[in-house]
Amino acid sequence: ELGAVGEALRRSGEAALGLQKERAGLRHDLAAAATRPPELQEQKQLAVAARDFKEAARLAGALKQLVVEEEEATCREAEVAAALEANKVGLRVLAASQLELQAEVTAAQGQGDARLLSLLLTQLRHGRDER
Repeated sequence: ELGAVGEALRRSGEAALGLQKERAGLRHDLAAAATRPPELQEQKQLAVAARDFKEAARLAGALKQLVVEEEEATCREAEVAAALEANKVGLRVLAASQLELQAEVTAAQGQGDARLLSLLLTQLRHGRDER
């Protein structure tokens, strides 16, 4: 049982690392995406001024797509953050279970050691009595 809890703790830790990596990537993508709208807006204005309406329409579409992607990334980042928090709670529960089981194992070993000592002392006394 202690081994199973340890394995679950290891898997949960690996999952947490994966979630943290994904969250960092999403945050990086969001930060990078935040710099793009002003640039695209400026290009769109230049295209309108140059009367290149096809280019202006393409840039307007790119701006809209960027907003959609940013919203999706923000939602996903919130989902990952919630999953990460749930994982942290799970890790704490598993760690507490592991400590509890380890304490039980240690106590059982101590009881076994005490019984063995008692048995050995009894045998030692009987051995002396027979002499």
